Amino acid sequence: MIKRSRLHRSLQIALALTGAAGVLAACGSSSASPSKTSASKTPVVPLVVYGAEGYAPAVAKGFQQATGIPTEMVNHSTGTLLAKISAEAQNPQWGVLWTDGSDAYAALDQQHYLLRGFEPNTGSLTSLGKSLVPADQSYIPTGLTTAAAFVYNSKVVKSPPTSWSSLLTSQWKGAIGMNNPAISGPTYTAVASVMSQQGGVAKGEAYFKKLAANGLHVYPTN
Repeated sequence: MIKRSRLHRSLQIALALTGAAGVLAACGSSSASPSKTSASKTPVVPLVVYGAEGYAPAVAKGFQQATGIPTEMVNHSTGTLLAKISAEAQNPQWGVLWTDGSDAYAALDQQHYLLRGFEPNTGSLTSLGKSLVPADQSYIPTGLTTAAAFVYNSKVVKSPPTSWSSLLTSQWKGAIGMNNPAISGPTYTAVASVMSQQGGVAKGEAYFKKLAANGLHVYPTN
């Protein structure tokens, strides 16, 4: 018999878990005897979706309408959801995780949290998307996120910064903002990349301390 916790250790987009949910429903048994007029209902295990994408609730709703499988949506930022998954390590409560960035998925795969060797139809993926599918088929890319990109108003900023070090100058004092890497998955990856470019953890920390001293603003979301 497949336990609910086993389902909740899997990681696929919602469509991929249709079969697994069907198997779980078939595992239910009725304690009512055939002579009774009222048959007991087979319990239905809901599909629990942990999502950080803005459109995830709409997709989960559409999935439920299309399949009839009850879907529960837990909508938070990437960092919050990863922390929640870590806290639930001994009793996973999720069935699908949908966030930005592949680093977290690779880490979860190494911890054997993900269902391997099963993919939905990947024919609609671009060549780039297909190249990002891991060899063990433990997760699937659904989009491309751009992290560590400079965003500015060209009507106000005529000469945008051209390097990370240029952000430390007085020209940009108090004028730079970023997401909180403790909450934002892509920002965590971006900060790690910048620290690597600076020459390692120690030099990276020194850089961000200087950036903070120059008035860096840190926000919980975009």
